[in-house]
Amino acid sequence: MKKSSRLFWKIFWRMLGIFLILLVAAYMLVYLLLPKVYEDYKSKALDEMMSELVVQLKESDKSEESSLLSQYAQKNDLEISVTGEDGQEIFEYYTDDTIVESTVSDSEVSIGVAGADTLDTISKSYQYIIDGELHTINITLSLQPLNEAKEVIVRIYPYASLVCLLFSIIAAFWMSKLIVDPIQNIKKVTRDMTMLEPQARIEIRSGDEIEELARDINELYIELTGVIEELRNELDYISKQENKRIDFFRTLSHEMKNPLAAIYSLIEGIIYGVEPYCDDTQKYLSECLECLGKITELIKESLYLTKEEYREEETKFSLKCAIDSEFKTYRMISRSRGIEYENRISEEISIYTKEILFHKVISNLISNAVKYTSQDGRMCFEVVEKDEGEWLRAYNDCRPMTKTEIANAFEPFTVTEDSKLQSTGLGLYIVKQILNSLGMIYDFVAVSEGMEFWIKLA
Repeated sequence: MKKSSRLFWKIFWRMLGIFLILLVAAYMLVYLLLPKVYEDYKSKALDEMMSELVVQLKESDKSEESSLLSQYAQKNDLEISVTGEDGQEIFEYYTDDTIVESTVSDSEVSIGVAGADTLDTISKSYQYIIDGELHTINITLSLQPLNEAKEVIVRIYPYASLVCLLFSIIAAFWMSKLIVDPIQNIKKVTRDMTMLEPQARIEIRSGDEIEELARDINELYIELTGVIEELRNELDYISKQENKRIDFFRTLSHEMKNPLAAIYSLIEGIIYGVEPYCDDTQKYLSECLECLGKITELIKESLYLTKEEYREEETKFSLKCAIDSEFKTYRMISRSRGIEYENRISEEISIYTKEILFHKVISNLISNAVKYTSQDGRMCFEVVEKDEGEWLRAYNDCRPMTKTEIANAFEPFTVTEDSKLQSTGLGLYIVKQILNSLGMIYDFVAVSEGMEFWIKLA
């Protein structure tokens, strides 16, 4: 037998031992208790028979006494003797003797019992009064059938032992198999579970604790595979985010490389008197300042992608106040360009989200609007009922973007030809990252005279 079946043999030998002990104990109990039980049974039966006999004697006269006693003795295979008050035998009946008759008269019958048992017989005495005389019936019952039964039990013991042994082996084998097979099934399937087999399931229909154990293991495996799948998805997401972060900083370094190289060349030309840089130093120093400003803006906006504001708790705040507070920074620029600013949102409208991050979204939307709105144009914020929900609409007058430009607008460092000098290409990319982290739905569409940015509030 395989090593994996050692539990089967352990249970088999224990069950076999238990069955053999029980069967031998039962056999010995039958052998030892049979004499006592049989003797008690015959004694009670004898009492019942003699009660009936005495009643019949009461209803008869003395002349019928001998006839009744002999018939009763022959019928029940009893040895009977009757004595009078003086101890003289009046009647006796033995299985191998003749009947001795006596004359008795009718009288009231009363019963008294005394008994003395021997090894192979039961002897009992019963008294009754008939025709004014006290008679005593002495009954002797042979226990020879019991002795024969004991001899039979001893003789069939070897054959009974073989039958009991065979029965015990079959029963122990069946019981062991009944217990071990579900455990072997659980063992086999759990090995498949360790290999993360997707269809691994324990199928047991025993209706007991083993079935409950199998069901618990199945549920545990389902939970485990679910957690593993979530961890895999999370790992894939983190890996993708990390790759995006690496690509972002590579792109950022590339974007900063060109203006830094230009600054280095301009300053080197001015210092070493290289024409034409040394002829008009003010002009080229202004260009250096402009390049440094662009680098500063790139660094400033890229830092928002790694700030701790993403971990802040959500709060409830006024939407109108949030937009107005962010617009203050751009008020002077918008006035210089003649841009008309409108905030049509009611002060009663509130929003529940991460306030600092949402302020950054509004700041970038206003910054883009101020940069791209036409001279003397208009920018507007309002809340509109749309698609069974409330949406924030941010509109500004400008050249409508093409579908290709809209598709690329959320990628980092993507700028249009007419805004290269005033944009870093990170504004809408930062907006997208923040709104995705907040779980908010957004849309960016072109209209006849400008652009609209929509954010779903509820």
